Order: sequence, then C-alpha cells, then structure tokens
Amino acid sequence: MEPAGERIARLGFRLVVVLILGITSSTARVGVAVGRIETDSVTVLAETTSSDDRRHAEDATPLMLEALNLAGVTVQDIGRLAVDVGPGRFTGLRVGFSTVRALAFALDLPVTGVSSLEVLAAEQGPTAQVPVASVIDARRSEVFQQVYGPDGPVGPPLVGPALDLAPTVPGNAVALGDGADRYLTLYSDRVAVVSGREPSPSWLLRLAAFRPALDAANVEPLYLRDPDVQINIRTRHA
Repeated sequence: MEPAGERIARLGFRLVVVLILGITSSTARVGVAVGRIETDSVTVLAETTSSDDRRHAEDATPLMLEALNLAGVTVQDIGRLAVDVGPGRFTGLRVGFSTVRALAFALDLPVTGVSSLEVLAAEQGPTAQVPVASVIDARRSEVFQQVYGPDGPVGPPLVGPALDLAPTVPGNAVALGDGADRYLTLYSDRVAVVSGREPSPSWLLRLAAFRPALDAANVEPLYLRDPDVQINIRTRHA
C-alpha cells in the first residue's frame, strides 16, 4: 500500500498529486478547506466556516465533513493535513490541533503548520507593496501582532497591550484581523484598517501546500503567552 503522503487520486480526468485538508481555529471563526496539490499549483475545492464564538469543539467536525462532501471526496482520500498553529485563542487552537492530530494518527498523514498571522497577511496579497500588520485579539486589552513586507515578516510575532503595539506599525501599512477591528481607534488613527478579516482556511492551504510536512507529534501550537486559566490561578494563589 502506498504511503498516505504520496497517495494519488483521480478527480474526473485530471491527475491529482495529493489532496490536502486544512483547519483554522485561532479566532472566533472556525474554518475547514479541502484542496488538491498538483505539480506547481493548489486548487481549493471547498471551504466551510462558522463564526459562532465558543463553539469550536462542536463546529470543527461538522465543518470538516461538510467540506469533504462539497469537495466530493472522503477523509480516506486525504493525503496531507494543514493547521493554523496560532497565535490565537487557547481553546480554539487546542480544538484545531486535537482534530488534526486525531486525523493524522488515525490515517498516518503528515501535517504542515502555518502561523495565523501569516495566513492573515497572505490574504491581503503579495501584490500589496505596503507593509501588512496582522493583528489578532489576545483579550485582556492585548493583541498578537506581526508586520509583513513584500519579502516576508518584518520582525518576530509580538504580544502585548494594543495601546503599546499599535504605534509600532509603520505609518504606510495596512492593518487587519479581529485585533485591529476590536481596537479600531488605536489602529485607524495611524494606518488604514481592512475590517472583517479572519485567518482563511483556503489561504492556509495555499501557504502549506509546498512547505515541508511533518509528523503530527512535531507540529506545536504558537501560543506566545500562557493560557488565561493559568494566569488566573497564579493570580488567585498570590
């Protein structure tokens, strides 16, 4: 039997190198996309999303099954997985990771992880010759933030008060993400804000398709800070 990561499936009369399924769950939106990777391209076959906050665990599997059905394939046809590694909401990330890891271990599939901040920036497009600031709400008046230029990230991902990080965005940049939406005044006073953007599962596939795939055990979440529950416990104990 051929290795799962090298499966070949046929859709119609077109040869497909591998089918890939990706999950995003770092924000209020949960998303699943299914695509096919060919020699030098990736085609998104289906995308499903839900923005019902606090229902990541309930929504992930139904969204996955719906995306597979819309793409006309089964989970056994999938040859690779992709996951949004964060940063973002701790519970949401755990749901995405547990779903992907369960599939990876059950079907012997490799996994590619991509930062939620990079997925956001990619959706704005490489043709935008201005910096893109990806900003995700970290709650407690904080945000996760990273600036991207035409050639990639400009500095590391950061976490901190929106009041402190918003002024560090270059004045000619575009800011996007639920963090920029939540702290709109702080960001719009300095840069243009593109509202309503969330990490897209389709863009996750496009970024992951031609990157190395790893054993699921070697793909880790990017939290940038401790979970809120640990912080609260330490605070109460002190």
